[in-house]
Amino acid sequence: PKEIKQIITTMEEQNIDTYTSPMNLVCYHKQELERQLKQMQIDLNEKVNHMSDYNLKVEQLLQDYITENLHEFQKEIEHEIKLITYDYQIEAIKQEFHRQ
Repeated sequence: PKEIKQIITTMEEQNIDTYTSPMNLVCYHKQELERQLKQMQIDLNEKVNHMSDYNLKVEQLLQDYITENLHEFQKEIEHEIKLITYDYQIEAIKQEFHRQ
């Protein structure tokens, strides 16, 4: 009833004859709901597209950050391997020296 009164008021403001038939009222209400649904779908699609773009940007930033830090971590590991290799070689030279 409150919604119906609002629809009737809207129809009267638009000079639509509200007394021709109850079916006209139902059709008008249906069209209005369909219009609202279409608008909501458009709004939703815009928001989803915006979020998709945003998610792609965030994903790329994360990927870049991980790649950059992975490279730095790899350099640290390679440095540690070289230090261990040098320590091993020095120890091997010391043992060879003590044998002689």
